[in-house]
Amino acid sequence: PVTTIGHGTFIKPMLAKVMPESKWPKSCIIDYKYDGNRYQIHKQSDSVIVFNRSGKIVTPQFADIVEEVKEWEQDDFIIDTEIYPVYEDGSPAPHKLMGKRVHSKDKAKAIAECPVKIAIFDILKCGATLLDTIYGARHTVLITQQFPNIAKYWRTPIDVSIESIYNQAIDAGFEGIMIK
Repeated sequence: PVTTIGHGTFIKPMLAKVMPESKWPKSCIIDYKYDGNRYQIHKQSDSVIVFNRSGKIVTPQFADIVEEVKEWEQDDFIIDTEIYPVYEDGSPAPHKLMGKRVHSKDKAKAIAECPVKIAIFDILKCGATLLDTIYGARHTVLITQQFPNIAKYWRTPIDVSIESIYNQAIDAGFEGIMIK
């Protein structure tokens, strides 16, 4: 059936699964696995809502991310993201720091003590719903609409091995890679 989605209506996410290499697709997108928490972000005009992966609204914990998203040129979208902790130099910090953001009652203190970055890895709506669109085409929308903060990615065919991309991710402080 036709699926309609709108601002403020949470969409249950698909979760990653381990798949043996023999079942990997011939054509794929590989991106870094950021060691943070998954969040769905809805924007319509100046209204920004942040949902955790269970569908709970957690906008107050991410006032800095909300302000950043409000500045983006794009409007009326739903994106699937990873928000992850970073050190002062912007490199990934240990995931355990996210607990300060998620559980602190003092939101301003949590923002100061746990700076974060956002990485977009999927888009579910850009004006119109994209739920019935294959992942590669949705990823192209992120690129052509010039969304900021797109997760670092490679499209196959690539001229380096998947193992080398994995090693780059680990060396840069990320959790690993995702193959989609």
